[in-house]
Amino acid sequence: MTVTLSRTTVSIGLLLIVTITCGAFPELPAFQDPPTDVRYPGKMIWADLFTEDIETSTEFYTALFGWKAEKIGSDKDSYTVFWLNGRPIAGMIFRPAFKSATSKGTWLPYFSVEDLSETLSVVTANGGRVDVPIHDFPQRGEQAIVRDNQQALVGLMQTTHGDPDDYLAEYGECIWAQLWVKDPAASIAFYGATLGFIEVEGDPEDSNVYTHVFATGGIYRASLDDLPESMPNARPGWLIFVRVNNIADTLARVRALGGKVFLEPKPEMMDGELAIIEDPSGAGICLLEYEPPAEDQP
Repeated sequence: MTVTLSRTTVSIGLLLIVTITCGAFPELPAFQDPPTDVRYPGKMIWADLFTEDIETSTEFYTALFGWKAEKIGSDKDSYTVFWLNGRPIAGMIFRPAFKSATSKGTWLPYFSVEDLSETLSVVTANGGRVDVPIHDFPQRGEQAIVRDNQQALVGLMQTTHGDPDDYLAEYGECIWAQLWVKDPAASIAFYGATLGFIEVEGDPEDSNVYTHVFATGGIYRASLDDLPESMPNARPGWLIFVRVNNIADTLARVRALGGKVFLEPKPEMMDGELAIIEDPSGAGICLLEYEPPAEDQP
């Protein structure tokens, strides 16, 4: 898979960190009610959008994916929870952009861990660092933000009442995450140690899309690829994928809502069912039209 990512798609500014550490967060909804106390280590269970334009971003994502937005807390310290089909699926928080930044927004994925304190020790022992220390949200759980051994930011979360169920993401939900790096071997070692990722031999459905595929618990969780040589100044970072039911129709709505198509669908990439877009604030996100193989369907 050959993808050219903008620098803003794969970089997150220091002000993102300041926003989290200084903000007074309200109580957030639990993933499971009633509790299940079941966790799926290595699974992406949440994503936060950090943006300078809350109003425009809310209008964009609610119209594009059918999300419902719930603002929690005061205007100054508010946090938006996006819901779909009665489930909380993503969040959004204000953070100012750098004056020199071409993007005023960015997405950050969070992966499940069994013991956050222990995982942070593993992070530092393997060349990473903790940028945002553990913060406890009583109904949600404990979370932290770290930099991996190639400076890519990633969120880690130990849920209080259990992770979201392990099911095929519905249309409009996050279905995948891909890491872009300069040294794949170093990342494979880091995430193997911290999240228990096991590398499998290519993508079982289309080996032209993902160079390295990770699994935990026998389930494919995420992928990794090299940053394009054509972008020597690009920074390592994660890109989240949202499942859609029709890539062409979704891209038409992206344009109508003020977003941009950064990477058009190509036949050699998932049979033309994958695209990368930028929302009106410049935050990058991947769209994937996906249906499971017939033998996997009920």
